[in-house]
Amino acid sequence: MTINHALGRALDRLCDHDKILFENDASERSICHRLALYLEDEFPDFDVDCEYNCDCNDPRLVKRLYSEKLLEIVRENNPEFRGDSVTVYPDIIIHHRNTNRNLLVIEAKKTTSGVSVEYDMEKLRAYKKELGYVFAKFLKFGTRKGDDQICENRFVNPQ
Repeated sequence: MTINHALGRALDRLCDHDKILFENDASERSICHRLALYLEDEFPDFDVDCEYNCDCNDPRLVKRLYSEKLLEIVRENNPEFRGDSVTVYPDIIIHHRNTNRNLLVIEAKKTTSGVSVEYDMEKLRAYKKELGYVFAKFLKFGTRKGDDQICENRFVNPQ
């Protein structure tokens, strides 16, 4: 079974069983949580976590990304920022905890979000490049009246 097939099955379950979340414009975290539950069934040999930010090399530390392009985006939105890295909380990851075995990272946005997609796309590129995720996916959830529930579903590769 491919990653896309397994993710597709989980997304189908999400759309079938939890459409009220889309209709009510529930929080991105609520929708991602439900998707993560369905992904657990699809990936029984892996851990599926939401907002997991532990660094496997030292669980007391948080995940950080050092991408210059990502830092540039952060500085554009926050001129006061002076750091050399960005703390990140991936929406959903499929991995083995406390190892470098990172299968899939997912960043999601709702159509009602005012936040730029560019930041999430750059994070996904950096997750693959810096943290060794095999696959990175961007999902856009339709939470406006008339939207498809899944408006966007694409793999992201480093440039």
